[in-house]
Amino acid sequence: MTFLPVLADFWSNPGVILVLILIVFALVALLVFLLRKYLPFFKNEEKEKTPEEVAEEEIRRLVVDPEETNEGKEAEEAREEEDSQDDTLERILEPVEEEEAKREMDEERRSSEEGEGDK
Repeated sequence: MTFLPVLADFWSNPGVILVLILIVFALVALLVFLLRKYLPFFKNEEKEKTPEEVAEEEIRRLVVDPEETNEGKEAEEAREEEDSQDDTLERILEPVEEEEAKREMDEERRSSEEGEGDK
């Protein structure tokens, strides 16, 4: 019977609890390592690149063909010109449409006033 109080004291010791937590994490890490190593579903399919391949990719990313940049700028400028022409046309037509709408509303109001005045 004296064994149970000793066992209860053993499990309440903070050092034992810390060691048990470390053991659990170590087992989880080992399990993950083994799964990634032996199961094809968890294997990493990414092939590591050599330093030469990495350098080539960086050069391709940084070096820009001047012809491509000029074509891009020209196309962008053409789009901006079209947009500005569209805006100008809208600005020109907008007041005319508003004036026509005002005239029509005035005519309708006058005709409705004249119709009421006859009655």
